[in-house]
Amino acid sequence: MKKTLLTILIILLWLPMSLTAQSDSPVAILEYFEDPDENMVIVDDQGIPMTFFDMGESLPPGFSIKTGSGFAEIRLEPNGTIIKLAENTDFSISNLQGYKGSPFNEFSLLAGKIRTIAARTSGIDQYNVRTPTAVMGVRGTDFINEISGTSASVVVREGLVEVIPNNGVPLMVSQNQSVDTLAAVFEAVTLPQELVDTLFRSMAFSALSPAMVPGHSPLAQEQTAEEPEEEEVVDSGETESPISPPEPIELTEDDMKNAQEAKPASSDQSRKESRLAAVLRDIFEMEIGTTTINGNTFSKVIIQPEIKIGRFKMGLYLPVIYVDNLFDPDQYYRPAGNNEWSFGTDQNSEAKEILLDILRDTMLKIRYIEYGDQGWDPFYLKVGNLNNMSIGHGAIMNNYANDSEFPAIRKIGLNTGFSAGKFGMEFVSDDLSDPSILGSRIYINPINSYKAFQIGITGVADLFPARDFYNPSEYGDPVLISFGMDMELLKINRDNFKMMLFGDFSSMTSIFRESPEMDGTNIDSGVATELWTDGSGFKNYGVVAGLRGDIFRFNWALEYRLSTGIYKPSIFNAVYDRNKIQYLSEIIQYLEMPSDRGTVMGIYGEGGFSLKDKLAFSIGYFWPWEINDGNVTMGSDDKLNISLVIMKGLIPRIPLSGRISYERTHLIDTFRSGSDLTLFDANTVISGELVYPLAQTLDLAIGASSVIQMDGEGNMIMETDGVTPKVVPVINIETRIHF
Repeated sequence: MKKTLLTILIILLWLPMSLTAQSDSPVAILEYFEDPDENMVIVDDQGIPMTFFDMGESLPPGFSIKTGSGFAEIRLEPNGTIIKLAENTDFSISNLQGYKGSPFNEFSLLAGKIRTIAARTSGIDQYNVRTPTAVMGVRGTDFINEISGTSASVVVREGLVEVIPNNGVPLMVSQNQSVDTLAAVFEAVTLPQELVDTLFRSMAFSALSPAMVPGHSPLAQEQTAEEPEEEEVVDSGETESPISPPEPIELTEDDMKNAQEAKPASSDQSRKESRLAAVLRDIFEMEIGTTTINGNTFSKVIIQPEIKIGRFKMGLYLPVIYVDNLFDPDQYYRPAGNNEWSFGTDQNSEAKEILLDILRDTMLKIRYIEYGDQGWDPFYLKVGNLNNMSIGHGAIMNNYANDSEFPAIRKIGLNTGFSAGKFGMEFVSDDLSDPSILGSRIYINPINSYKAFQIGITGVADLFPARDFYNPSEYGDPVLISFGMDMELLKINRDNFKMMLFGDFSSMTSIFRESPEMDGTNIDSGVATELWTDGSGFKNYGVVAGLRGDIFRFNWALEYRLSTGIYKPSIFNAVYDRNKIQYLSEIIQYLEMPSDRGTVMGIYGEGGFSLKDKLAFSIGYFWPWEINDGNVTMGSDDKLNISLVIMKGLIPRIPLSGRISYERTHLIDTFRSGSDLTLFDANTVISGELVYPLAQTLDLAIGASSVIQMDGEGNMIMETDGVTPKVVPVINIETRIHF
């Protein structure tokens, strides 16, 4: 076991570090930054935000930085130029001199403020800075660029900057001069020396040393904390011509040696250490605390490594949940009676059982694996404890949650699909180690000239819906099957705008392995075809038609739903595991005494948005009404789902973060007089947590959720009605250690 964990640790460390290896090409080095609210963003040359970065990061052409509430300092290598980015700055590295033969260093400044001390190695222009209003042709110099809502200015402290406006004549700006490209009159203005000094002091470098820049002689007031102050230089009274280009300065060998000695703590060794710290901080998190499972309180130590590479995400779950002795394996909590740390050593049977136990114990260490966007990408994959498993357009399975009883019950679900030209397929399973729910969808695009048109067929079956009941034979040990066909009529799939129009038809049946033993029933084993047809047409079916899409960061759905008899659209949903015994009872009662039931119609609406690294919110509601003998009444089978995530930094000066989700069926019945339902019964799945940082690497987290109570054999404990599982709260209080 130790060798296995060591191997996993080595792999997890090696992957991110190998991806951030530096090349020999010219690069910009992120030598130093401060990010107090953790809202700084670095985007790579593919437009993908980096999931982690630290001091010493290599930033080749194509990368961009948004500093947020912090600031950053960059050094060009091997050029030696240094750049400081102030807060709320949007800065891009367009090109670097020598990169693929480029003769220039080129940057873009969309917003904010930068200070550049450019290395002077020749007398020709080597730097271009592009802004929304102008291009700056820069010679070896020290200058500030600022872009705000009302101005786009350049202030030069030393050297020359040629400002080329989008509309107008180029203008040369020299020492102690400033120009605003948004001003009514486009001209250079000479500023008082005191004002220039104040402006540049406000943009002083915190870590990088101006003395390191080839060809630059720093003034005494711009020394960094790491450097000794130079002796004051006596002004000879001679001034440099404000329009003469500065001459190149040749540094002696002693000058270069002194500059290297003044270099701050951003050496190769410190960069390696900071990169390792970044990897560890982003990957590893450890929880220490208590948890309540089935009414019993346990202590826990859990390591949860996470890796995010582009669109690929993986999280592991390595728990030790115990009574009071961490080092006594006999006190460990065993999900469904399985010793998940045995890896086959507790099996005294044949090799097949040993291998299956090794596979099951290994798979239980996977919390999730995700890749791609279901419904829009040609391939998507979701593995692990999931709360959003769907197939097709969701008419049969929509946001099914196999993690509703986590951590008391842990499952390794699979939700995946691919599209290959005219043909595509989706597959779903609630638990690969011990499957009960299995489903698939196969679809084709039959019209070459209109690829948005799609036809599919879907089937989802729960092979053992009564397995967790203490006596499955009471319900005939059935198989519950839902099947249907669907069409996509319109599909738009662009980066910031997605939309599809679809329609689904579905029905259901049941296969009884034996005759149900419920009192008063007389149902034969076999396929219950009378559930979906009476010989003259379909009954107990559902129709769903609607639109769904995504506009920038806002996702939405609007659907019309119709169902007849006892059929329920999206039967496999977040509360399915809690309601399936009750649904089986309704099916058996219907088969015993078939009767015409009314039609249920309704509108389902959903909307949600996210603010990157700050806030995510979504809400959905199904509003049904029933039609019986021409009378229309409010239906009882309504559904509500709400989710809210608040990330650290959203609330100023209060570093709290947290999340809460609430999914509920029969919400209207809860408020009707005479109802014995409550907001937190078996029709509800709720979970949430609140996190407060105690220190830089230590958080306090308080979490709560509701789960089905199970007995020692893994069977559901039922309420007095015999069909509703008993739901109990789970409280977690824990400290989380991270790097």
